Amino acid sequence: MSPCYRESEWNSFARASQRATACLHRRLRSYLASQSSSSALAINQKFPGMGAAVSSQWRAKELEYTWLRSSMGRYEDFWKVTESALIFTCHDMRLRCDAVTRAHLMESYLHLDLLF
Repeated sequence: MSPCYRESEWNSFARASQRATACLHRRLRSYLASQSSSSALAINQKFPGMGAAVSSQWRAKELEYTWLRSSMGRYEDFWKVTESALIFTCHDMRLRCDAVTRAHLMESYLHLDLLF
């Protein structure tokens, strides 16, 4: 506990911080869900029936790459991380993802619907 706060003030601050964190987590889950559903439509156009699976793995790999690079202190532009995650996902799922397909899916990423 910080010496500049009384215990009651500190506890009040801690509770407010926990509420704000919980709210942020709910919004993040909502955001990720909206990304997945929006991008799934574009993915289904290229890979019929695979939209939800590809979108889910793409987002998970994107976050994993971001966390790993951040923890290693190796910054890479988020757009490049997103593309790397897409390339990995398509390769892992044995989907043909040429430059035109990749460009189309990356473009769809710029037009996601948010559920805030």
